Amino acid sequence: DLKVCDPACGSGHFLLAAAHRIAVRLAEVRAGDNEPSPNETRRALRDVIRHCIYGVDLNPMAVELCKVNLWLESLEPGKPLSFLDAHIKCGNSLVGVGPKMKLEDLEVPDEAFIAVTGDHKSTAAMLKKRNKQECAGQESLFVTVINTHEDLDNWLAERTRALESMPEDSTAEVQAKAEAFQQVNSSSTYRKQQQLADLWTSAFFWKIEEPSGRNLEIVAPTHGQLNRLRSDSQTQNRLLDLVEKIKQSEGFFHWPLEFADATSQGGFDCVLGNPPWERIKLQEEEFFAARDPQIAAAPNKAARQRLIDQLTQTNPTLAEEFEAAKHTAECSSKFVRNSVRYPLTAVGDVNTYALFAEHFRNLTSAVGRAGVIVPTGIATDGTTK
Repeated sequence: DLKVCDPACGSGHFLLAAAHRIAVRLAEVRAGDNEPSPNETRRALRDVIRHCIYGVDLNPMAVELCKVNLWLESLEPGKPLSFLDAHIKCGNSLVGVGPKMKLEDLEVPDEAFIAVTGDHKSTAAMLKKRNKQECAGQESLFVTVINTHEDLDNWLAERTRALESMPEDSTAEVQAKAEAFQQVNSSSTYRKQQQLADLWTSAFFWKIEEPSGRNLEIVAPTHGQLNRLRSDSQTQNRLLDLVEKIKQSEGFFHWPLEFADATSQGGFDCVLGNPPWERIKLQEEEFFAARDPQIAAAPNKAARQRLIDQLTQTNPTLAEEFEAAKHTAECSSKFVRNSVRYPLTAVGDVNTYALFAEHFRNLTSAVGRAGVIVPTGIATDGTTK
């Protein structure tokens, strides 16, 4: 029943260590007064990896390596490889619906439409005004969906528990488990909730462009569109397709949907890891180090800016790439500051280690514990002390 998670698991070193620690104790309990044999310990390790270990990482290659490492450690003669897709997943742990957030409480804040690099300012102002008006009139639609979250929680939790209990002693049983997992993820109930979560999150990352051509309708994931999706009304044309595109690009990860068995029970028993320590603000020197060393090596900020300004003539493709990177970085900052997920750490010059520290705290159950490697700034910096 123990649930252990590393929300920035990389290739799984912390998860492997946790699995070994639990497996040794489990094998001792099963053996009673006797010393557990290597086979008993390996069998215990396989059971622990099947039931107790959860991980997320933004890098798809790291996720695959994590699965391979867990498989290699849990090989048992005559048994197929365990089904790990439901426990080891790819996504951005920090971006999406948080573990203690409820889908029916989601509101698109006006701040989601603050213009950042590359956005059309007057259109952003119009969207902000439209969103404010839609939020003010939300009650009529909100009443119709207020009771759906508990039903969804039960539905997801029941199916997740049923999936967990399926045997994996033969390749046919593993295949059956994989198919059952796919059926849940492709069901209309699950898909609808995922679209709601994606639409809400994408509001913060939306590229706000000036409408042009014959159709001057401004397509955007405002609060009114969120409510229309909730009530099964028609959303704007192309909106959900554009939302899906942003979701794939940014790796949205919605904890109540992805790990419903743990979040529906209040959280994980243990959260551990060594998350990245990176500033959310785009670092120009780092960005250009491999793309244009001359810009990266500029003697000062002013000289670097002059070279960047010249890119539209000297290297238009790189100029577009830089603008897109700035837009994404500023949207990430907008999300962490205005999404209500990080009330304690999304202040000042935000660093991901601080966000992860707060995220670890939210992932942990009331009686759980978290162990995270962060710099001493978590206790001494002005924004986190």
